[in-house]
Amino acid sequence: MLKTERMAKLSDETLSIIFILQRQLVEDMDEAAKIEVIIFEQFGETELTLLSP
Repeated sequence: MLKTERMAKLSDETLSIIFILQRQLVEDMDEAAKIEVIIFEQFGETELTLLSP
C-alpha cells in the first residue's frame, strides 16, 4: 500500500484557500518582476548590460 493512500483528504475549503493563496503569490511575483524592470530601467540597465560578462 502506498503512503499517499493513507493520507487524509483535504477539505474543499482548505483546497480553496490554498488555490486563493497560490494565485495571490503568483500575482505578487508578477508585480515584483514589473517593478524590478522599472528599477533596472531607472538605473540604465538593459537585458544586454545585465547579461554581459
